Amino acid sequence: MTILKYSLLFIFANSMAGLQGQNPTVTSNTNKTSTTYALLCGVGEYKNKSTYKTLRFVDEDMKEFYDYLISPAGGKVDSANIDLLINKTATKELFWNSMINIMGQVKDNDVVYIYFAGHGDAIGPQHAYLLAYDAPAANGGKEKNHYFTGIGVINLNDLKGAISQMTLQKVKVIFISDACRSNEIPGGQTGQNQVYEKIVEKNAGEIQLTSCSSGQVAVEDYQWGNGRSVFSWHLINGLKGMADDNPENEKVTLGELYNYVKKQVQYDRFDAGKEEYLQTPYYCCSEKDAQVLSLVSFEDKKRLQSLLKNYGTGSKDSNQLVSYGGGIEYEMKAIGLESEYQYYLNAIHNNQLLGEKGAYASLKDLLSNKKVTPYLARELKFQLSTVLNEQVNEVINRYLQSNDKDSVTEHEYYKNAVRKLKVCIEITDPILLNPQDAKSNLLFLEGMACWSSPGSVQLSAGLAKLDSAIAIKPEAAYLINAKGLVLRSMYEYEKANECFHQAHLLAPNWMYPVFNMASVYENQGNYKESEVLYLQALALDADYVSIYRRLAWINYELNKKDSALYYCKKGISLNPQKANSWVTLAHLFKKLDQPDSAQFCYYRTLQLDSTNYAAICNIISFKLAADQTDSVEIYVDRIMQIAKKDPYAIEYLADTYIGLEKYGEAIMYLEKCLQLDSLNDEAWFDKGLCFFKQWDYERAEESFKKATELNPYNPLWTDYLGFVYLNYLQKYDRAVSIYTKLVERKPNMAAYHSRLGLALLKSDNQLNAQAESYFKRCMELDSTYVGGYKGMAMVMAVRGDVKACIVYLDEVVRIQGFVDIDLMAHTEFDVVKKNGRLKRYLKKQGF
Repeated sequence: MTILKYSLLFIFANSMAGLQGQNPTVTSNTNKTSTTYALLCGVGEYKNKSTYKTLRFVDEDMKEFYDYLISPAGGKVDSANIDLLINKTATKELFWNSMINIMGQVKDNDVVYIYFAGHGDAIGPQHAYLLAYDAPAANGGKEKNHYFTGIGVINLNDLKGAISQMTLQKVKVIFISDACRSNEIPGGQTGQNQVYEKIVEKNAGEIQLTSCSSGQVAVEDYQWGNGRSVFSWHLINGLKGMADDNPENEKVTLGELYNYVKKQVQYDRFDAGKEEYLQTPYYCCSEKDAQVLSLVSFEDKKRLQSLLKNYGTGSKDSNQLVSYGGGIEYEMKAIGLESEYQYYLNAIHNNQLLGEKGAYASLKDLLSNKKVTPYLARELKFQLSTVLNEQVNEVINRYLQSNDKDSVTEHEYYKNAVRKLKVCIEITDPILLNPQDAKSNLLFLEGMACWSSPGSVQLSAGLAKLDSAIAIKPEAAYLINAKGLVLRSMYEYEKANECFHQAHLLAPNWMYPVFNMASVYENQGNYKESEVLYLQALALDADYVSIYRRLAWINYELNKKDSALYYCKKGISLNPQKANSWVTLAHLFKKLDQPDSAQFCYYRTLQLDSTNYAAICNIISFKLAADQTDSVEIYVDRIMQIAKKDPYAIEYLADTYIGLEKYGEAIMYLEKCLQLDSLNDEAWFDKGLCFFKQWDYERAEESFKKATELNPYNPLWTDYLGFVYLNYLQKYDRAVSIYTKLVERKPNMAAYHSRLGLALLKSDNQLNAQAESYFKRCMELDSTYVGGYKGMAMVMAVRGDVKACIVYLDEVVRIQGFVDIDLMAHTEFDVVKKNGRLKRYLKKQGF
């Protein structure tokens, strides 16, 4: 091993260079020679800074401990045997890679130091972690449930298992943890306590030194070593000789070291007002008190005493990163593969990871060469797997942060992540990529790829993938929320909200499930409940711009126009460069009949994003309405260029023409859209709608049928097809079949019960009793829905019950103000039309 130098991702394998030249050191009370190894991992500044508080002096602590190890007092440990991981290099993968290397080399009587300084946290007593540099993000709220992703967390159960393997080999392991410097982490003080308990409760045969006791916070400040942790400061000074006492024999034992560190830390952290020690280090185990940890001279101790006595405080740059070490490039050169290796590194550096000429293909070529040893093979794999894993984690992190960039809902975005993770699983040692984490994340990404796939034929497959992932991790909110997204796309709103609610209970500080619940209520037209939830989401993450856009529309629907404009403008003030916020404001001005303001915002949108087809199409709409057809062609051409990558742009253009009642032009553009993407169910539906508006019901049927085949989950598509069968093509049996299924899927939808009742009545008057039950159920579900009363009037007419028929017609008048001619044209009224009482009633209604 070697000290690590990682300025670029593709040099990650440098951690393993230079296995020769190890200097044996004398340790413990034995004459046997042994080799000392060390893994020093310090995280002061995390990748996701908004989630984890920065610790100022972790890097100094790690560098000082490194300097101690290579000094005479530390046994002059060969620098090639020390892995020093600080901040950006202190990732989960690099930590475990170093552990594997150590475990592969240690032998009887060797010594291994594992020193972690940073944050520690837990989901619960069984899920405790040390947090590496790449610990998961939690935008807008610090949510510990995200540790279930496995991103950037060092599972203490796994670490204890690795330590146990070494101690069973009679390796002396010294585990030093300073992971409780701040409880300003997602799990707070409770999580920190659980980490402490997990460290100390199950000793795996190692010596433990922990910076504080349960419930305490370890401190760092400039008063110790110009910027150090109080624990690390006294620990290293003790090892250098200050702990050599009783007897003072130029040896520092475990017992002496602990007594010294405990005394000094307690003295520095004594609260006179409360008369209590605020920080008391812990150690294990007393039966090893006599074990010698360092050899010191009287002269060195006296020199150190003098320095400490005269030691002053002052500032020191704590952000420097050490930069040591070699790399495997020397060994690749030695076996004659320098150019092939450089090609491989360049492919990684240029982010050409997969494909025929990518790094993965290059790696397979290298691995097929017999000159490549098993050690080199593992290191080559590690170089690529680290980059792949980081990119996969970035996709998951963006999801955790509820990132509202368009790419996160794109099919290819998730499919690429799936491909990368599959390769990562293939080439990565299981200890670097926990099999459970890998499997559940792969299923998650596959499920999300299905969710965002063209059309909706993959939704069932996506649901199955996510159910399998949840079976592996039933408490993982990120998986349950994803299942809700799929169910929402399947229009299973009640089931979707059950998932979102469960995810929220598991991860109460995560905004995304709350936002998704609000969106479901919005889709159902329940705007008041939706507004409440969007405001709750806003309280969790006030920087999530999409919430302001949704609140703007909700307030518009609730006729609170000033509030609608406020939220729109507030979203823009948070991020004036976000095109989607400007286009939303433009839509709102258009709804408020302020065309000049709307057009200004559409043009502003295009300044920020020239490919925003919503803005382009609305500009076209304004120009067509103003009969400015001369410049429309320019914008249409722009849409066609965009459509080469996103066919939905043409569909949006077609919708623009539908809105202007230009159905012929709309059909022309929809056909172009379907040439690019024949699986676009929305385009097929819009095409059917155009035929429907042109009274061409046979071709409308054909298009609606295709839309429902592609997306059987969208009830609107199915409802339109049933409506055509029921009211225009007189295919009543087919209408019965369609509405029977819709009622089963959406048992609380009043309109579907009404239409099923009508289809039954039309298909066979003898079924009027069955039809009546559906009409009554419709009225129970929604007393303001007129279809149920119309249906009951028809049932009563078929029975010849004029009195009851008029009662229901009165309800029709109450709801809509009149009895419509189309209703009375139904043949079911022929039986009673000649009835004098009904005649008088209809005359009174204006017939």
